[in-house]
Amino acid sequence: MRRVASRLGLGELDGERIKDYVKRWEHGDVNSPDARHQMAIAGAIGLSVRELFGAVAHPVSQLPAAATLGSGEDLPHYESAEDDVNGRRQFMAWLLALSAGATVLPDSVRHTITVINQHPNTLSRITAEDVTNLEATTAMFQGWACKMGGGPSRHAMIGQLGWAVHQLDRGVPASSELRRQWQSASAQLANLTGFNCHDGGHEQQGRGLLALGYRLGAEADDRPMQADALSCMASQAVYLGQPRTGLDLARHGLELADDATPIARAMLHVMKARAYGRMGDVRAMEYEVGLAEQEYARIVPEDREREPWLCFFNEAELYAATGVAWRLLAWHHPDKGGQRAVREAGSRLSLAAEAHGAEFARSRAMCHLMAAGVYLRARDPDAAVAVSKGELLGVRTNGIRSIRVESYARDLKKVARPFQRQPDVQEMIDSLAVAI
Repeated sequence: MRRVASRLGLGELDGERIKDYVKRWEHGDVNSPDARHQMAIAGAIGLSVRELFGAVAHPVSQLPAAATLGSGEDLPHYESAEDDVNGRRQFMAWLLALSAGATVLPDSVRHTITVINQHPNTLSRITAEDVTNLEATTAMFQGWACKMGGGPSRHAMIGQLGWAVHQLDRGVPASSELRRQWQSASAQLANLTGFNCHDGGHEQQGRGLLALGYRLGAEADDRPMQADALSCMASQAVYLGQPRTGLDLARHGLELADDATPIARAMLHVMKARAYGRMGDVRAMEYEVGLAEQEYARIVPEDREREPWLCFFNEAELYAATGVAWRLLAWHHPDKGGQRAVREAGSRLSLAAEAHGAEFARSRAMCHLMAAGVYLRARDPDAAVAVSKGELLGVRTNGIRSIRVESYARDLKKVARPFQRQPDVQEMIDSLAVAI
């Protein structure tokens, strides 16, 4: 607890007093530890304060405030936590402290969103129209990213995010409600920017901006927005081969999403399914896929209005997201998934590719590439050709700049080598070479 308290910036804790305090709490002499000791206890055993203390958990607003940005420490990496239980506990404790305002983001994040040699304009005050315009700008960036990938608009998004955070740093006047809305809108932009940095191959930069979105969501008391940041982090961690870390992030996201819509919960169950698929846990993966489908079935129109930033998560995206979970199982654990995993992955990804419109060119391309790749890995070239025929794997769309699309294209080329003498397979690979 002393080490956790030091790491989280909670101040010095006396060892003997800790022993006495915890003993009294366990015996019922203390109803609940104070906020500082709750964080230290929860961090020491790898749980969140809410998981451990439930209804008597102290609200984060009672914890000491810290600046949003600016420490000399480096941002924690997923890699250092993946194969080390204590490392994952420390990483989650760092996130909890970030949410509570008991620690700060590193200077590297501020450097990312600072526009060099440019002084951002400062609003005279934040109005409802300003919030609407910021949300509309984020929606525009989201549309670009879905169509072209994270590469082309990354710098513009970072610049816009730097401007939005600048208003908060300067303390621009606003009502408490409008300030909260601005923080939520800035968190949404940070989440989108962070994920598209990941899509563009800038992984550590993406991590930092997602952590910023998570923190801004906490400042706005917007738990669904925090859950959205954690969903993006979980997706990134699993993609990078750290599924245990991704699983912890998704679990924390579900804890924060208890009052979110079924859309957010469906996404987080999908992220858990992906983590389990990457680890080869078939039963747990199927269970989470089922929960995601159940949550999706509960969505009503009002949910779309509450969480408009999740408008992309439609039926096609559900097919794609669950298809990726099955694909991870089939690709990394063919002995456990068998032919069923191949069929589920191929059919779901193919359905998603057919259902995605032109505005989702990036997702369409990835679905075609993954579906064809998983069939080729299972030594079924005819099925691979069938799902790609007429679409040229969906990657001829001009302007797609996505490291993820490129990585799935490389995977496909690798598993196609044994079948290159088959004319239709060679034609498929040739068309891919032209498209990328």
